[in-house]
Amino acid sequence: MKRLPCLIFALCATGSLAGEELLVRDLRLGAVLTPTDFSYTTSDPLASTAGSDALNDAQGLSLRASWSWSGAGRAWAPILAAEILAEQATYGTDGSYEQYVLRGLGGFGWKPADDWTLSVLALAGVGRPTFTVPVATGGTLSTAGASASTGVLLGLDYALSRSWGIGIEVGWIEEVAALSGDGVDIDMTRSGLSAGLGLTWSWSRQPVRLE
Repeated sequence: MKRLPCLIFALCATGSLAGEELLVRDLRLGAVLTPTDFSYTTSDPLASTAGSDALNDAQGLSLRASWSWSGAGRAWAPILAAEILAEQATYGTDGSYEQYVLRGLGGFGWKPADDWTLSVLALAGVGRPTFTVPVATGGTLSTAGASASTGVLLGLDYALSRSWGIGIEVGWIEEVAALSGDGVDIDMTRSGLSAGLGLTWSWSRQPVRLE
């Protein structure tokens, strides 16, 4: 009879561990706000100038696939993810900054309770931006080029059901871009806070088996 309380305790402990096991097999659709402040250097055959400015706003939509290396009954796990971001911003009266960015992300996740997950992810991305700049004398200047970005994201997710969840992310992003067009070269460095909301679909919640 003395074994019964021990058995009950063991079963409860096992259930608790299984309930808090972190398993990430997710597709995430997100809406994000991206940095607006940037510094720049422009050069043409006649002159070179430098300064700082800001986009009117910068926002985008992202699609991310995430995978974790989970252990049986373990509440934390390494996470790897791949993401595509479609970003659009306005600049001045008739200008715009647009690009598609491919990102790779990696970090760790922790599940403190059944329905909650915290994550910290570092990212690196490459993009193909176009930058349309209004000209004081009228018209616009069109440039295109390449960008490279790095950053870190802190996320908090809540499970609405076994397959669906919502989450928020905040972070810091820094991007460098080199663009040219219409006889002008532009080097930009953009940095600042990023924030987003996401809807997540999990294609698997199968617990990791004990070997």
